[in-house]
Amino acid sequence: MNPKADIISSPPSNEVFSSLLKKYVNDTGFVEYKGFISERNIFEEYLNSLSSTPPDRSWSKNEQIAYWINVYNAFTIKLIIDHYPLKSIKDIGPYIQIPRVNTPWQKKFIQIANKTYNLDKIEHNILRSKFNDPRIHFALVCALL
Repeated sequence: MNPKADIISSPPSNEVFSSLLKKYVNDTGFVEYKGFISERNIFEEYLNSLSSTPPDRSWSKNEQIAYWINVYNAFTIKLIIDHYPLKSIKDIGPYIQIPRVNTPWQKKFIQIANKTYNLDKIEHNILRSKFNDPRIHFALVCALL
């Protein structure tokens, strides 16, 4: 018997992320990336909590959807602040980008437990295909600057 298979976890707290979003996202939805940079240590702690707490079978469908949406949005912000300043998320990576090959959305940099993900995989292979909820599109950050 695998003892790890019996471990049940709770979703990570999103208080820190909610607080940062309230401070650094304006009423029209634009992110003040310099604010996230100024609180990078706190933000990184939140990212670490996401990375170390993947969903398990005990989580409800809504908890799993919320988790993956928060992973997508928080790690998109991380991608931007790691390359800040820039004019567009599309400025990350090679000058000539081949769709679905070497775009920022294809960059594998998101570590969740023992797996590495990219934004595209989280959006299309997890959120859209597994949960099939049309509202998901509206919950994902576009990372416009």
